[in-house]
Amino acid sequence: MKYALIIDSLRSHNSLAYVCYTKGVIPIHVFSSKKILHENFSSVTSSFFASAVIYETPELFLEEISEYKEDIQFVFNCTDETHLLKNSIDSLLGLPNGHNPNFIPARTNKFFLYRLLGQPASFNNFLNFVKEHDQCIIKPANISKSGGCIDVSFVNQEICDIDSKDDCFISKFFDGNEYAVDLVSANGRHKLVSVWKYIRSDTDKVWKDRVLLMPYEENPELVNKIYSVVTGWLDKLDHKYGPVHLEMKIKGDETFCVEINFRLNGHMHYSAVAKALENNQIDLTLNCYTTQDKFDSDLIYYKSKGYVSRVYLMNTKERMFNDVPWTEMEKIPSVSVIYKHSWPWSPLKISDKTYQGTTGIAVLFNKDPAVLLEDEMQLKKLFD
Repeated sequence: MKYALIIDSLRSHNSLAYVCYTKGVIPIHVFSSKKILHENFSSVTSSFFASAVIYETPELFLEEISEYKEDIQFVFNCTDETHLLKNSIDSLLGLPNGHNPNFIPARTNKFFLYRLLGQPASFNNFLNFVKEHDQCIIKPANISKSGGCIDVSFVNQEICDIDSKDDCFISKFFDGNEYAVDLVSANGRHKLVSVWKYIRSDTDKVWKDRVLLMPYEENPELVNKIYSVVTGWLDKLDHKYGPVHLEMKIKGDETFCVEINFRLNGHMHYSAVAKALENNQIDLTLNCYTTQDKFDSDLIYYKSKGYVSRVYLMNTKERMFNDVPWTEMEKIPSVSVIYKHSWPWSPLKISDKTYQGTTGIAVLFNKDPAVLLEDEMQLKKLFD
């Protein structure tokens, strides 16, 4: 028997457990703490898992998994917060597909990542930094605290009035087109899965309105450039195994790394990406830890069979959860899933421009981009 340990498999990350479950690798769920278990129990699709354990101490953990310890193929962290725990379990089990511990600071802290990649950044002296670069971004350094645009501020010389901020750093603002890039690596071979366009209003510097899958054929020259740049970044981090979801900006010949996350693309839906991509990130993640046969061919070209978009539902008025016509919205042909961020018995909060502050996130698929856009507009009309 073959087993996989999956840490904090919440919401969209249940997809890897599903793929393991259907392809003969038995998933075991690891809750990183009792707190995570209590707060997120309903977010785990328990039917995919053979059993579950709570990580408390190394000794207790090894005792809990003793019956299948020798047959564990890999350990997978679903969240940025559990990156270090994956490293610890890899070391405990002596698995060969872990991450290089020398690069833990750059993998878990954006300030050290920027320094490694040669991008201007500072932990202090914000006022002098802004004088030099003018348009800047202040954001948390720890990658587990910086997801979803939380506590991210755009500043310039006119409005910056602080010289430092606890646990935050400052970097220059790079004004270019923004993309998300998904890859999976197997023994240092980086396979490109997909490139996503970030679409935002002209006035917003940080928040995006929607995310859209970009077919390779739309701009092969751009995709090849993206691949060359991002794989160079991954090699600097000595990344060998597992999925990567990163964000970058491009303007002319210049590129800028916004962030690199060593996990799956979050708030995505397996059904949508399985329909849209010949090789999706979830299937390739299992493959990279097992046969690796998908990494013997072209690593850059990705074949798409349709379009996927992610749309953020932003509540702007006082109302209850059940005031929203969720059932009607979910019947729209292109809608694959709507991840709801509120309980049915709760009033809806007024949304702020963070992932966590959205009322919901919808994932849509359609072979026709025009129909996809029409269904997005219908979705937003019903929600508003």
